[in-house]
Amino acid sequence: VECGAEQRQGRLGGARGGVWAAGEEDGFAGIGGVAPLRLPRGHSSCLLREHGAPGRMWKAAGMGRVGGLAMSSSEKAAKGGDKAWQRPPPRGKRDVVFGARINTAVPVSSEQDEGYTLGKYMMLPPEQYVLIPLPNKAKLDRINSGNFRLRVPELQFLNVWVRPMCEASVDVTDNGVIIDVTRCHLEGSPEVERLGINKRYELQMRVVLSAREDARGLKGVMVGRSELSVWVDPPSIFRAMFPRRLMESTGNAVLRTSLNALQSTFLKGLAQDFEKWAADGEYRKTREEAGGKKEAVKASAA
Repeated sequence: VECGAEQRQGRLGGARGGVWAAGEEDGFAGIGGVAPLRLPRGHSSCLLREHGAPGRMWKAAGMGRVGGLAMSSSEKAAKGGDKAWQRPPPRGKRDVVFGARINTAVPVSSEQDEGYTLGKYMMLPPEQYVLIPLPNKAKLDRINSGNFRLRVPELQFLNVWVRPMCEASVDVTDNGVIIDVTRCHLEGSPEVERLGINKRYELQMRVVLSAREDARGLKGVMVGRSELSVWVDPPSIFRAMFPRRLMESTGNAVLRTSLNALQSTFLKGLAQDFEKWAADGEYRKTREEAGGKKEAVKASAA
């Protein structure tokens, strides 16, 4: 555990060389991040390194306590195949770079009417996605055919909170549903406007939704793979207050936690919707009629 200079001057309650053992049960997962610790003199954001591997950072997704700190290994956090996000090169003055890569897999029921397979469901028009629930008051709206707007819940980065409003294109292909973020605008605390944060960052994000099933269609799994990278040119006041490594570690932790919650909840909702669609003819008919009515309303409004 590497704490700020003010914490290193104090006593860390018996830490040996500033290194703590860590495991999954206290809410830590992934690679490259910051852990808020309850130290004897209050809270502190501390960087967590993999023991014996200098330069390789852990990502903290929760709160830990001195003497009871826990964190998972990268292999555990990956859940068998989820490679860690790799930091891309800076882009000019935007030299603070953070991001996340999330893989999620959700099994689906094998009970389905003949011909209504998982593969067929994944080829349906993407308008269905506005019906899927999202966590923490996140909201997904359809702009037009193949384009959507996502309102993301509030995110806290150091002493600034933001609420992203993202627009994305959705393309249904034979290899999966590909979602690319095309635009993102930040709302939030007064500092967002005062410091011109919307002109100081670039964002790149892609989500791929796909399905795996056996030849008979008896066993199926929905898979979501997402990768998000953000390049930031922090205002001078932030550069003076916070080291670049701390800004990046905090960004990694915040993005991975939020992206994991959004993707997991969405994919579970999508799996439940498939199971109902695959086994309930009345539900399929209602969905088709609802989709037709929405198209008719939009056409008359135009």
